[in-house]
Amino acid sequence: MNANQASIHCPQCGAPNEPDNQFCNGCGARLSGADAAKAPVQGSPKRPQPTGSQPSPHPSTGLPLPQKSNPAYTGAATPQPAVQPSPSPQRASSAETAPTQPHVPPQPVPVVSPKPSSGSNEAWNPTAIAWISFFFSFIPAGVMCALNYERLGHPERKWKCLLGVMVGAVIYIWLMSQLVLLPWRATSGLSFINLLVSLTFHSRQKEMFERHLQNGGKKAPVGVPVALSLLWMLVFAGGLGGWAHMAETRTQAQVDKIAQASDSLANQSTQRAQQFDRLEQQLASQNFTLGSQKLNQHIQKQIKLLDEGAALMRQAAGKLQEVDGLNITPEFKKFAGLIVQSRRKHAEAMDVLRERAQVLLKPGTQSVEALDKKRAQLDQRAQSLFNEADALQKQADQALKENS
Repeated sequence: MNANQASIHCPQCGAPNEPDNQFCNGCGARLSGADAAKAPVQGSPKRPQPTGSQPSPHPSTGLPLPQKSNPAYTGAATPQPAVQPSPSPQRASSAETAPTQPHVPPQPVPVVSPKPSSGSNEAWNPTAIAWISFFFSFIPAGVMCALNYERLGHPERKWKCLLGVMVGAVIYIWLMSQLVLLPWRATSGLSFINLLVSLTFHSRQKEMFERHLQNGGKKAPVGVPVALSLLWMLVFAGGLGGWAHMAETRTQAQVDKIAQASDSLANQSTQRAQQFDRLEQQLASQNFTLGSQKLNQHIQKQIKLLDEGAALMRQAAGKLQEVDGLNITPEFKKFAGLIVQSRRKHAEAMDVLRERAQVLLKPGTQSVEALDKKRAQLDQRAQSLFNEADALQKQADQALKENS
């Protein structure tokens, strides 16, 4: 600032300021052309006021001048009119620059309650779940029970219940697939399982459901669950029936294969018996000398045929007995058992005929009359065994006709 320029004195504190200043360097008040007084510059060039020095008193009032914070402030103390204490620079600046805002009363914050999910205030009656478990198995009822836990406010039990239902469903379906061909008494025991599970579902959710109703909850309709349970039962029964038909067809094929193999062995045994009968007729029609080589060869052929025939008949009986390990009806097992007994009787009769043939092979010192008597006794015993075998065969045929 030079001596020819005019200075602006602050109307608040009287401090000189540059003409283009908008705010006072001393107190920070706003300067305006109408309020500021222009005066010629007096005194020596400006110099910074030492930091920490005490402000000099005003020449008129004797009050200390405010501390100059601007380092560019200069000028000697000039007599000024008395001023009143002014607000601090920060408050004055804020009052001048900030626009006046209207007072707005605080608005109350609305309390928004969480909106319940669709159907969360409805829960299924545990009694309805128990009836569905009894009539349609515990599998659809178990799914309802798991979902009902969440509706009743216990979602932490939902997945645990579902896991138990899935494990139980696997075991239940496997048992049904194994017992489907057995008599109804074997599968009726599974109905008691559904009954016990239904009672368990009811007891675990009874008190929860009562509290649900007391808190303003509602009963959920069971029309859709019943329809889905019925659909599940139809699908399950159809699948189980298809599996049973496939299993029965496979079992029947195995039975037929075993029966054919057994019949083939029995037919071969019968052929050996027929060859033996022809040799027996030759022995009766021709004159053989007792102890001769020709007679011995003839007897050896008979013994060989009887040994082969008895072995084949026993193999036929053992082969047919394999059906006991299959999943067949008790009636067919009875039929097969009678056939097995009949063929074993045939094998025993052929063993007796072999013993009868050996009488001539080793006569010893016995007379012809004694040998014939012994052969007749053995022949009678063999015929008795053949008769028993035929009676068993007739019983088997009768049992097959009654169950066909």
